[in-house]
Amino acid sequence: MQVYPDIAALRDDSVRQRRTVAAMQRHLSAWRSKRDVNRLMSELKKYGDGAELGQCECLVGLVQDRAIARSFIEDWIASLIASARTEPFLEPQFAHHASNASTSMRLMRAGGTCLDIVAFESGGSDTRRHGAVTFIDSESHDLVLRGSLKGRWCRLQRTGGEQTLEVSHMEIAEGAILISNTETTWQPIGANGSALVLRLSRQPALPSPTRTYSIEDGTLLRIADGGKAASERLMAVSILGAIGDDCALERLRHVAADRKEEPHIRWEAIRQTLALDARSGEALLIELDRDDDPLSHPARSFLRTFQRGYATCP
Repeated sequence: MQVYPDIAALRDDSVRQRRTVAAMQRHLSAWRSKRDVNRLMSELKKYGDGAELGQCECLVGLVQDRAIARSFIEDWIASLIASARTEPFLEPQFAHHASNASTSMRLMRAGGTCLDIVAFESGGSDTRRHGAVTFIDSESHDLVLRGSLKGRWCRLQRTGGEQTLEVSHMEIAEGAILISNTETTWQPIGANGSALVLRLSRQPALPSPTRTYSIEDGTLLRIADGGKAASERLMAVSILGAIGDDCALERLRHVAADRKEEPHIRWEAIRQTLALDARSGEALLIELDRDDDPLSHPARSFLRTFQRGYATCP
């Protein structure tokens, strides 16, 4: 591995490291102290506390007017460039994440409300997402600042007790505004060259479980909880699946049949049971399908899929 000499020197110079961090913090504080940015932070908190978006004038302009949004982002970039001129090896003090499909950076956060910038590049592909869609208990407003993308709208449609997944493909042009919630969301499939999206999102303090569905047939694949206690029980179910002995299998069947337990934890117990013993898992699905159970509809849908391709019983 080759290390650039200046980077190697920085690694061994603790004084310069502290100076670099201090320089970034000064520029960041100067940017945040600007009147427009400060007002935006106040409205972000107000929105996070439950206000309607229409009550937050600055936020509305930011996510609905591309000229305002671009001016805001250009000013933010200018502050980063100013920092880099004084300290070329500084690291931006913003939370960031990168995958094959996109790169994102968090500009602001107030509780469960966030303002992010997301970049998409052509050729980037998150293959794990192409076969499934995840619905999160959140509200988001996306504004395409530059470029265009290919994507798809996904919507959960409830009719009576039945739930279906509607999927439609679309071309997303520069300037498009995309609004998502717990039952409607969009997925990027690929960028036409490159694209930049400004995203405002809000999540409640106690979010409902996150649900993942198969794009092909709408089957519920996974449910995950944001609450600590339920997450611990969900983890315990996964550990039982990893143990995999007869005692663990019996406990999994008990959890799956317990109507007092959270539905998504019961569903995970069914998945783990199927992985350990397909016959026992199929029997659980059949029992839920026949009974007046909250999981009867997803169990019926999954049972059909299971019996088409993986059934162990005639």
